[in-house]
Amino acid sequence: MPGLLSLLSLATVGALTATLWRGLGPARALGVGLAATFLTASAVGLVLLDLGRLHASALSVCLAASFGLVWIGARAVRRRLPVLDGPRLAPGVVGCVAALVVLGGAALRLAPSPFLHGGQDQGIYVNVGHHIARTGRLRPVDRLLAGGVRGVRAADVREAYKIRPVAAGSPLDGVREGRWIEGIHIEDAGRGALLPAFFHLMPVWFAMAEHDWGFARSTWPLVLFWVLSGLAVFGLAARLHGLFGAAGDARRGALVGIVAVAALALHPLDLWISTFTVSENLARACLLAAAWLAIEAACAEREGRAGARLLAALGGLAFAAGAFTRGTLVAHALVLAAGLVLTPAPGSRARRAFLAALIAGTALAVMQAVMHSWPYFFSAATHHFHVPPLRPYPGEAIAWTVALAVFGRPPGRAPQALPRRLRSGAGARAGAGGSRGCA
Repeated sequence: MPGLLSLLSLATVGALTATLWRGLGPARALGVGLAATFLTASAVGLVLLDLGRLHASALSVCLAASFGLVWIGARAVRRRLPVLDGPRLAPGVVGCVAALVVLGGAALRLAPSPFLHGGQDQGIYVNVGHHIARTGRLRPVDRLLAGGVRGVRAADVREAYKIRPVAAGSPLDGVREGRWIEGIHIEDAGRGALLPAFFHLMPVWFAMAEHDWGFARSTWPLVLFWVLSGLAVFGLAARLHGLFGAAGDARRGALVGIVAVAALALHPLDLWISTFTVSENLARACLLAAAWLAIEAACAEREGRAGARLLAALGGLAFAAGAFTRGTLVAHALVLAAGLVLTPAPGSRARRAFLAALIAGTALAVMQAVMHSWPYFFSAATHHFHVPPLRPYPGEAIAWTVALAVFGRPPGRAPQALPRRLRSGAGARAGAGGSRGCA
């Protein structure tokens, strides 16, 4: 049934938001509902891709079961949450205006580009997503390259693709037969086997959308990604106003959030780029969602409200979802994790939850890249970040990833890097100034 998966996802967001409304408040409950649904659907799609079983029937069953488990978990969490009393982030009419601005911005982007832009990366995302939807697995096969098209000589095709010997010492030497177009490597020209050389969350979303709405609308997740970005910008701008503006003025903070969303929605560059099938659109949604959930978690912890660790964990996983989208975000995650480990935060359970989720999720993203894009992962690191050329075996790379994740796990207690007197003074000043505007 067309649209069934979308309806199931919307119902899950609504059910989670309603379940947690009285314990977290409307803004935090909506954030949890959106993040949990998005992360669950992403995880199901990636796992089915790993298994080579991303078909419509398996996707429907697994999504329904996973969403059901998430809802049961939300009901269990609700029993531990007190009823929330206090001002809301976006009360009354202001909240409705914010929703209309977000939906208006989405309406301006209801025709995402359906074109395959030649050999550019964005065209490859669409092609690979279509291949995943048809076969359930990742690696596409080019019948033309393999000589499977009558009347066309395979040797002529390979000459046209300009397959050249790989330079000695390259991580691709002995594994790939040469580069065809940006974003695709030839694994075996005789069989026409190709390998997409990027992280695979976005084409997985295109494949899931194709199962739900058909190939012509497979790029519609770009609209969803913008909605997630718009809501996160609203919440983030409102919270930042509360932290640095007038304390407790939730209505004015919501107005600041509306202005921020409107600016994003009407920006000409964003109107152009958000309809293109580039991974920046999904990566942006992940990063903005992570920032919003993290600041919500910090506010909840300062106020002594329940749900801080839940918000922080979802924020860390949202950041890690960006690492499943773009390899460069792995470097960002490493820097962020190092900063969180080295910066003292006595007694902050929310920070430890964010860090644990960030490390675990990013480690899984690297492991999936090693499994599916080997050895492009290390050749890209050398090319983009000037890392010395590396060519470990896949098992070694996964072992390194696990070791780094275990080494970077949150400590049992916060690091005590500052002298006690300085630490207590800084904590007192942060507590005095940081509690304002979190309501």
